[in-house]
Amino acid sequence: MMRCNLNRTTQWMTMLIAAGMLSLAGAVRADTVIVDHNDDNDPATESPAWTLTQGPNTSVAAGSEIIGLNTHNYWTIDDNGNGSGHSAIYDYQLTEAELSLGWRVSADLRVVSAESSRTHVIQVDDGTHRWSAWITDDQIDAQPNTGFTNIESGLDLTADYNRVEIVYNAWSDKAVYLLNGSEIGTVLRSNTRDQTSGEQVRFGAGSSGGQGQVNWTNVEFAVITPDLNRNLAEHLADNNPTTEPTGWGLNQGSNTSVSGGSETTGSGNYDFWTTDDNGTGSGNFAIYDKALTPDDVAGPWRASALVRVVDSSNSPDLVFHVDDGTDRWQMWLFEDEIQTRDGVGTFVTIASGLDLTTDYNLIEMVFGEGHVTFLLNGAPIDYRARGDMENRSDAPQVRFGTGSSGGTGQANWASVQFAVIPEPATAVLAMAVAPLMMRRRRR
Repeated sequence: MMRCNLNRTTQWMTMLIAAGMLSLAGAVRADTVIVDHNDDNDPATESPAWTLTQGPNTSVAAGSEIIGLNTHNYWTIDDNGNGSGHSAIYDYQLTEAELSLGWRVSADLRVVSAESSRTHVIQVDDGTHRWSAWITDDQIDAQPNTGFTNIESGLDLTADYNRVEIVYNAWSDKAVYLLNGSEIGTVLRSNTRDQTSGEQVRFGAGSSGGQGQVNWTNVEFAVITPDLNRNLAEHLADNNPTTEPTGWGLNQGSNTSVSGGSETTGSGNYDFWTTDDNGTGSGNFAIYDKALTPDDVAGPWRASALVRVVDSSNSPDLVFHVDDGTDRWQMWLFEDEIQTRDGVGTFVTIASGLDLTTDYNLIEMVFGEGHVTFLLNGAPIDYRARGDMENRSDAPQVRFGTGSSGGTGQANWASVQFAVIPEPATAVLAMAVAPLMMRRRRR
């Protein structure tokens, strides 16, 4: 299921996290860009590439224009027909994991010409519904099952470029519509169109019944990592977890060792706490735990760790997991893959073909509404509901270290955090704060 290129996040981002200068629990929202179109590039040849479905009496082309003092390079989509199939629309296939958290689709565009019939659109299909922003020269509309719902009218979208956005909040199950950073409306799922044909993001001339031309300078779909409230458990750098303010407990057996250290990788200098397991006998593990309350794990919550795998056997050993009293949400780390355990306790691979040994990687579990999304360096890699995870009645806790007697391995932990996520208000998602962009390119 792993579809993202796991090249290094910008080096300064990783270094700031490792140094504790940028808190993962701060008010900065991190958006992971999954796919985008930029400037006068042909979307069908960009990386990753969009797919074009084009009918008769339509054209697409690169261009450039000067408006005021600004030069805009664009990709234009022109629909001159209103017969059956007269449309030209680009789409990119998404995964269930990429849609399980909050997401954002945005477009910087200028309407060149548009009839009153709606022609140009940005859309996201999430497997059950279609979220749409239909754009004419003077208004923006959403689309329920019947007709259209006006979001904003009396506009002039022809004189200059404007940014149109749809920002979806998974926990409130609604989307905020924005124009140039200002909220113009809110749409509930019940007011969107039923659409069960799959998961995708789309832009272009998507209606056979209208005509018009739009110049697109940027289109972007991104996964939103929610703002966090407070850390309930935290380990940082080369501090001994048992003496940190969190007060981690340590369950340690024979043939294991724990210690602080420092190292330099390609992305910077890291202070870490290492857990090393060299034995496969009974009780040969070294794992840290922090007790939580049922309210802490009721959700939404986020567990994250910045970690480098030093070495690992083929048997599971290096682990990061959260118990909520009913299920165990877990990530088992190897040198080249990540596994979890399903509803019957079987180990299953959720990401493979990796290199977790050369540098530090950010692993995350984000839980809400009975499911968890697994992320690696900000990119979703898997999505599982409560019934798909190992059933365990252990008391609520978060744990990290070497957690299996049957395997061996060593990991350097630069940070570990468990935080409660507040129910995000519409105003928070719509706030005009420049998000910290963790850009990801996909194969």
